[in-house]
This record gives sequence, structure tokens and C-alpha cells, in this order.
Amino acid sequence: MTASSMGRRYIEEAKGRLEPVRLAWDRELCATVVREAQECVELFLKGALRLAAVEPARSHDVAEVLRRTSGRFPEWFRAE
Repeated sequence: MTASSMGRRYIEEAKGRLEPVRLAWDRELCATVVREAQECVELFLKGALRLAAVEPARSHDVAEVLRRTSGRFPEWFRAE
């Protein structure tokens, strides 16, 4: 599996986990919403890193690797 296909797979996985977030939101399960939404964001960001040919961190926090490699992303994707 290539880094690009793995990146797309991570992003699809993140999209697929949005439904449980919506269900938890409707049921006012706040802790579940936060936990599931955090996983969606983490998977999306790791997918984006793989699409940019960057190996994501083996931790939950990818902020540092995103900062270091921000030049590989379009300007609209970068944090200010």
C-alpha cells in the first residue's frame, strides 16, 4: 500500500467516524462526542500528512510534525 492510498484510507476512516459523533451529539453524550471527534481529527490529519509524503507521528499529537512540515501543504491548510 502506498503512502498516498494509505492517506486516503485514513481520511475515509475519519469521515466514517462522523456518524457516531452525530449520534452521540443527538443523545447529548458529551464525553463521547469529544472522544470520537478527536479521533476523526487525528485520523484526518494523519491522512493529510501521508498524502503530503510525511510519516505521521506514532502518537496522538501530530501538532509538531504538522508545524515542521507545513510548507508541504497548500496555504489554506496552514495554521496562522
